[in-house]
Amino acid sequence: MKIFTVLFFLLTLFSCSPSSFPFQNNASKFYGKYSADLESGEKEIRSWYHYMVSKKENGKYVLRIYYPDTKQITDYIEYRDDLLRFQDGKVIKWRDDGSKKSEYNQRGDVKYGSYSSYYSNGQLSTTYKYADGERQGKSLSYYDNGQIQSEGFYQAGELHGIRKSFTREGDLREETEYKNGVPVNEGLEKEGDIKLVEIKPHMLACTDVKDNKAREACSTKLMLETMYKNIKYPADAREYGIEGIVVVTFIIDKSGEMTDVYIDRGLCESIKKECLRAVKSIPEWAPGMQRGKIVRVQYNLPIKFKLE
Repeated sequence: MKIFTVLFFLLTLFSCSPSSFPFQNNASKFYGKYSADLESGEKEIRSWYHYMVSKKENGKYVLRIYYPDTKQITDYIEYRDDLLRFQDGKVIKWRDDGSKKSEYNQRGDVKYGSYSSYYSNGQLSTTYKYADGERQGKSLSYYDNGQIQSEGFYQAGELHGIRKSFTREGDLREETEYKNGVPVNEGLEKEGDIKLVEIKPHMLACTDVKDNKAREACSTKLMLETMYKNIKYPADAREYGIEGIVVVTFIIDKSGEMTDVYIDRGLCESIKKECLRAVKSIPEWAPGMQRGKIVRVQYNLPIKFKLE
């Protein structure tokens, strides 16, 4: 069944911080908590409730971040300095369940080399390359069954040339030519293919707003107001300086009901539970429509927890 996806603007939750700089805390009671993950010759430098900083034999420093409630590693990031100011090397991210989410290389703020992301079942999701911080060369995305979903070519960070998309069964769905990121034709689209939601789901309280964009703005405003009113920064997360972005995913089904609410990277158990609780407080929805038909729509809501 086809599901459409919508990404909300980032919602940021601030609270006071017990520390001026992230990942600088150290306590003997946490020393050795995550040392089983150290490689041969690697030395533990400092440890805290949800992370460990170490130094490798090649001189690089490594930050490992964990989902502390289960000790599952969620981030592996290499740095040039012990204060973790300059990234230089490998970055790997995992979901809370231990499945790998992505892997790439970064120097400073610039990604380089190969980038790969994965589904929770281990199947490759996307793969492409960076050069000077921009996507370059062939780019492939896959369905979770391993079938190619799309393929294209990037030049200086922009689509350039023929981009093809396919059905889950491997049949050609669309073929569009791009020049420096701009489509030069509308693409040959198969009958029945639907790419964009024409009428997004909206809050029932915004139903009387007739203009689509104004109704969408009304719904977004009401949803964010509800989230800001209900969500709290958990006390234990504040105490231990846990920060980061949680993406809550949910589906508005054909009846307007919110279903399939989940988080694949929750920072810690208290933050994950708080996000799930707050999202479920959002008012009732009306379903989305595409070409006159009611459709299921997936939403991704990023929530940033930031200590100041």
